[in-house]
Amino acid sequence: MILRAMLIAGFAASLAGCATPPRFEFGAYESTLYSYYKNPQKIDKFETALERAIEKGIKEDRLAPGLFAELGYLALARGDRDRAIELFGKEYSNFPESSFLMKSLINKLQGTKVANEIASTRVLKKYESVSGEKLKEAYNRNEILVRVAPLESN
Repeated sequence: MILRAMLIAGFAASLAGCATPPRFEFGAYESTLYSYYKNPQKIDKFETALERAIEKGIKEDRLAPGLFAELGYLALARGDRDRAIELFGKEYSNFPESSFLMKSLINKLQGTKVANEIASTRVLKKYESVSGEKLKEAYNRNEILVRVAPLESN
C-alpha cells in the first residue's frame, strides 16, 4: 500500500515537471486591470504592470497580444497621441493579425493630428484638386484610409 502511494506520488511529480509554461506572459495584467476598473485612480499601477508584463514577455519571448494596444489606450486617455501611435504600431508589428484595427486607429489619430497637412497630400487621383476641407471630410468618411506621398512640385 505504501509502495503504491509512493509510485503514484512519484508519477504525479514527474508529470508536474513536464508541464509547459503558459504561451504568453500577462504578468499582473488581470488583477491590476480589475483594480483599475474599480478605482480609476490606480492608473499608474496598471500602467506599471503593463510595462513590466511587456518587458518580461519580450525578454522570455512570450509577449502577450494586446498589451501594447492596452498601453496605447492608456497613453491616449492621458492625451499623449504620439505615444499612443507608437504603441499601436508596436502592437501591429508584433501581432500582424491586429493590423486592420491598429492601422485604423493609427490612421484616425494621424488624421486628426495632421488635418492642416492633409490638403498637400496626394491620396487618390480623384482628390487631387479638392480643397483641404473636402479632403478631410472624405478621410473622416473612410473614403480615404491612408495618407501617402506628399504632392511633388511641378
